Amino acid sequence: MMQRPIDKGDPGKFYFHKPIAVTISSLKPEPYTDPRKEPVNLVNYNERTNCRLLSSRNAMNHKPPKQVNYLLSTHPTFNEIQDYLELKRVEGFGEGAIVCRRWAPDKAYRWSQQWGTIMICHKAARGTVATWAPYAVKWHMVGEIEQAWAEDLVVIHACLDEDQLDAIVEAQGVIE
Repeated sequence: MMQRPIDKGDPGKFYFHKPIAVTISSLKPEPYTDPRKEPVNLVNYNERTNCRLLSSRNAMNHKPPKQVNYLLSTHPTFNEIQDYLELKRVEGFGEGAIVCRRWAPDKAYRWSQQWGTIMICHKAARGTVATWAPYAVKWHMVGEIEQAWAEDLVVIHACLDEDQLDAIVEAQGVIE
């Protein structure tokens, strides 16, 4: 049944009823939200799971907790990825950041051999089947590249944007 617009007496203005959603079978329609306008609220999302950093999980001297809280699942939406990367960038995570494994033995963060550099920030998921991880870290000692999450890492030196990096180099007389 078609509903007619409501005339509230304002010249040239008509008001419409809210659309009626019809439930088919046991499926309920999800309300539409424009992903460009609705921010993703990562604070309310938590996934408790085993440590996702393989080198921490498999090393004999690392002691990750049984369950770790992660802000995202391994199959997030594009908007969730963007919000996660921005949130973690404020905390110092990003390309060029120097990091250490959070679950390494006591005070391992002091040894530069235990450090790694975030080489890539994965800004989008790689299809529906592959699991997503936000960062690719190259570990200094072994040269191995590992997929990592901020929740499994500690920032030793925050990432620098291009302006900060240029200012550092300029202050040392490399560029003018």
